[in-house]
Amino acid sequence: MSMESIMRTASSALIALLALAACGESDEVKLENASVADVAEATKDKATTVKLKPGQWRTTAELVSIDVPGLPKEVADQIGQSAAKSSTTEDCVTQEEADKPQEMLARDNGECRYDRFQMGGGKIDAVMRCKGTEQPGEMQISMSGNYQPERYDVAAEMVMTQQGKTITMRLKSRSERIGECKA
Repeated sequence: MSMESIMRTASSALIALLALAACGESDEVKLENASVADVAEATKDKATTVKLKPGQWRTTAELVSIDVPGLPKEVADQIGQSAAKSSTTEDCVTQEEADKPQEMLARDNGECRYDRFQMGGGKIDAVMRCKGTEQPGEMQISMSGNYQPERYDVAAEMVMTQQGKTITMRLKSRSERIGECKA
């Protein structure tokens, strides 16, 4: 899996997770060992004041660090150089997706469960674990951050285990609505 592919997957997962979190801020939601459906059900009636605004969203994800035990020094140096770069993607969030963010998350979730999901007051703290759908292995995403209707900022740690090897990545992501969806 290329670094660009990993960053795109991470960005996609983060925007979907934040879309679900942006359902509401007045009522706090706390869950443990919950399915995506459990979280969607717990948050669907919380859509009061904060709601992800539909439109074109730009997400910039910065790879802060990557740790691959046993990697040769020259390969680690090369990864370190690419880690200094950020990746920017744009996605259109439709009115339907903004109204039903749980469907946006379920669209790509594979086999995922939340170890912990807490949101409220414009803040999110969550740990999600997913089994690979295209390749064997597991990914755990821990994230915390702040969200508003037109932007969010999160710090995330992704731990991927595949074929007995573990890769740990730390990311910073900022997403903001930049206008209407492009035609």
